[in-house]
Amino acid sequence: MWRLGLIMLLLMVAMVIIHALTIVGMLVFALGANFWMVITAFLLTQMLRGITYPILMAWSNPQIDSSVRATVFSLSSQTNAIGQIAGGPVVGAIGTAGSLRLALVVTSLIFSPVLLLLGRALRRDNTAVQIAVPTLAGEGD
Repeated sequence: MWRLGLIMLLLMVAMVIIHALTIVGMLVFALGANFWMVITAFLLTQMLRGITYPILMAWSNPQIDSSVRATVFSLSSQTNAIGQIAGGPVVGAIGTAGSLRLALVVTSLIFSPVLLLLGRALRRDNTAVQIAVPTLAGEGD
């Protein structure tokens, strides 16, 4: 049982790192000083976005009851779509009124609260692992 908790913890740490690097990549893309820096940031961000979903599914599947799993995933997809529909025009207006760089920086800042939510989940998962590991050590005595 403790191995599952450790795997879940490692997946959550991976999610925090991936999202932090994605936000940094978006900022470098927005504020990049030269072509190669911007291209590298873009490719890094796209790669990280590509691996986010499988890691998120591996972390969330064991934690969601199978009777509601499809509903939770559907709600997640709908929430994503609503966020894009609601946020797109706002960021577009910022880009029109200000600049494209400003709009891209705002977009990266919009994603930053996810780090707080992942940090909260990480603390929860870390507590579960700390409780499970000593229990396992006591069973071998």
